[in-house]
Amino acid sequence: MSILYRDLFQVGQVEKNFEKVARILATSTEEKQNELMLDINVDLYNVTVGDILEVRFFESYNESYTPELEKNFRNYHYVMHGQIYKIEPARDQSKLLIYASFGGLLMRLSGYDQSSVLTVNQNIFIALEKKS
Repeated sequence: MSILYRDLFQVGQVEKNFEKVARILATSTEEKQNELMLDINVDLYNVTVGDILEVRFFESYNESYTPELEKNFRNYHYVMHGQIYKIEPARDQSKLLIYASFGGLLMRLSGYDQSSVLTVNQNIFIALEKKS
């Protein structure tokens, strides 16, 4: 299982729009132009403003659970499986907007390098780990 993307993000805002779902807005600490909007299940993973999150995308060939799959994600606090459904240039054309859905929990990553290895309809895992 190969890593497609990795970055550290600092959470700047947490919006609890539903009882069990919060939308986090975070800015990259490594590449300041990268921004992440991600819906998370707050019953499973609690995030607060100021948290530093390591975010990784892994390619997914098969979404079926296996013991080997569990072993790969043992070091992460929160893992979701989903699909990239749209990639488009941002308004200023220098960034990409990458959209994914993880069972209805949505993600938007902006600022990712134009030479992205991510493609529309690609299945991915997103794994988060708190660093702070």
